[in-house]
Amino acid sequence: MATLYYLPHSPWSERARWALDTCGIDREERVYVSRFGAPWLRLKLRRFAKPITMPLMLVHGQVLDDSLDIARWADARASAGLFPDAHAAEVAAWHGLADRVLAAGRRRTTRLVRADPAAIKATAAKTLPGGGLLPGFVLQETADWLLAKYAHLEEDTDDEAILVEGLERLTAAIADGEYLVGGQRTWADIAMATGLGFIDPHPSMQPHVPAAALPHWRAPALAERFPEALAWRDRIWATRSA
Repeated sequence: MATLYYLPHSPWSERARWALDTCGIDREERVYVSRFGAPWLRLKLRRFAKPITMPLMLVHGQVLDDSLDIARWADARASAGLFPDAHAAEVAAWHGLADRVLAAGRRRTTRLVRADPAAIKATAAKTLPGGGLLPGFVLQETADWLLAKYAHLEEDTDDEAILVEGLERLTAAIADGEYLVGGQRTWADIAMATGLGFIDPHPSMQPHVPAAALPHWRAPALAERFPEALAWRDRIWATRSA
């Protein structure tokens, strides 16, 4: 049986789980504890240099460490139509846009969380087993580790422009139909629906984000400017169990 390691709050992890559910793939799921899980997983994978990123799935000795690879693997075994051959280029284009939107959103959120001591400590507590019960100095030390880990996301990019571009393209596309590609739900819809995770997390995802950090995961001005995009996201999300 496949084993999926994932982060409950992560849009990248969520879209992989969504694809696996759509394809009816049985698996064991393990929540990844980033700070303490990394050395053990590195040893298990014999991966001592390459970064460990989530989601990651182990299946019969094969390592799939990207949500797109996991989704393609699942679809190849279930023929769920997530990657229709006739629309391969279109699905790939939407995947690329979703990744750019997610990256821009994560950079924005990271900058805001880093500037908020309460948010960074709450995030640190969420990354530790029993974090809320640990001594303050442990949380502070973990918070410092998180700040160092994500310092590279402070790069100077116009994230607002990237987010606006993504939302504009999505809004224009859904004006012509509910699904982005080929009149059916594909990976393009899953990628873009989860891609709005740093604009306003879907209600099912919000409990996994620390309450003190949740405001920084939201972009109220963009949510107000593009309500059609978020309404579409909610409709697509509702098809997940269909």
